[in-house]
Amino acid sequence: MTDPLLVKAVLALFGPDFKITRGYIEGHDGVDIKAALGHELRTVASGTVSYARDARKDPNARHHWAEGGGNVVNIDIGGNRTIQYAHLHSISVREGTRVARGQLIGKVGATGHATGPHVHFGLLDHNKRAMVLPTAYLAKLAGTASPVRPQAQRARTPVAPPPKAQVAEIERYAAPRHFRVPPGTTLRGYHPSKPGKHLRESSFPNGSGAAASAKVSIRFPGLNTQPVPHGIFLLVFNGVFKDLYIPAAFVVLGPVPEPEPASVVG
Repeated sequence: MTDPLLVKAVLALFGPDFKITRGYIEGHDGVDIKAALGHELRTVASGTVSYARDARKDPNARHHWAEGGGNVVNIDIGGNRTIQYAHLHSISVREGTRVARGQLIGKVGATGHATGPHVHFGLLDHNKRAMVLPTAYLAKLAGTASPVRPQAQRARTPVAPPPKAQVAEIERYAAPRHFRVPPGTTLRGYHPSKPGKHLRESSFPNGSGAAASAKVSIRFPGLNTQPVPHGIFLLVFNGVFKDLYIPAAFVVLGPVPEPEPASVVG
């Protein structure tokens, strides 16, 4: 459950258009703050940009704690602390430059290991050599922040249009092919018309499955961002995910059905 203090701090610093989708929990060393793709992102604190990674130009992360973060901006804020902003759509600052609190540093995206537009906010404590819970730090900043006006009262920022998917059929099955879901797997169903969200989710503790009518490739040309779906998917023929796409790698596809023997008229 997300700390209420953290929610208040995020709303005070980022504004009502941002929403926490996941707080700081074990195995997730930061806070995920959801916003529209292309929304302006401004730094919550002054400091020096120590890392500004455009994943298209720098495919290999230079910090292990930036892996999977896509386009990442790190800002050293003093006191042996560094703030990390990850999954940005674009970056507006360069390494070595000094930035002021409230300065534009980039735009919200879904680059790297992201399933939709959001900002991953992390706080690195160099003394502990680890990412730490940012609640107290953000709450302290929020106490000195000017109230953030709702988006309707601020100057409107053009939002990047939703990326257009390129769907290519790899194979159309003559008859629907059954697939098996490994026990305990949670599947998500997607549609290329809504790349930033999953439309349905279901777990299969007993390994039950349904059938697929085709295998397809779904891509977003010209974008480094990887909003889902992105990759190889199955178009589901029936069941809970009917007419949605599920990742092919998460299921076991059954064999091609044997053709029915022709009836003999005698």
